[in-house]
Amino acid sequence: MQQQWQVQHNSCCRTMVKKPPLFNAQHMKVFRAAFVLGVLVLLVGVDGGSVKPAHRNRKQDKRPKGTSGRSSSGERVMSVKLLLDPNLMPASSQVPLIGNNSLSPWSYKYTYDDSLFPPHIAQAECLRTGCLGSDGQEDMGLESKPIYHQVLVLRRISGKKRKKYIFRLESKTIKVGCTCVLPSVMPPHWV
Repeated sequence: MQQQWQVQHNSCCRTMVKKPPLFNAQHMKVFRAAFVLGVLVLLVGVDGGSVKPAHRNRKQDKRPKGTSGRSSSGERVMSVKLLLDPNLMPASSQVPLIGNNSLSPWSYKYTYDDSLFPPHIAQAECLRTGCLGSDGQEDMGLESKPIYHQVLVLRRISGKKRKKYIFRLESKTIKVGCTCVLPSVMPPHWV
């Protein structure tokens, strides 16, 4: 280790004095202990140790109240109260039927499932295999295919008590319309 020297000037002469080390053995022990403690605090914080959440004011807490737990598949679930009043539903305005004006016309078929909310769901059905040309005749060079959209529905499930139900949020893929596409041609598989 290279020695450190410091020059001191006195009134009569100049002397060379050995400079004290910046960190001695005691300092290094304290530094190591603080470093190890800091790493442990970081690890416990990242791992989600037993830190209690800060106390929240109930008036400021806007989170939904309910019970949380795990489903049979291990997913985290939360149960919340849900009020379903059809009188509070906004009045639905009539949607213009554009399916008849399309090059790939469609109509709607309504399905009903009492265990779902909403119970009535409209699904589009393509009326043609091909698409309509400018002359109004079906062109088989193009294909009419449905357009899919994913929606959220509530499924009613019997609760543990009689006449009590719980609702589970599910996603459902529905056909919302039809469009014209080029036919997909698969090359033959040669053996």
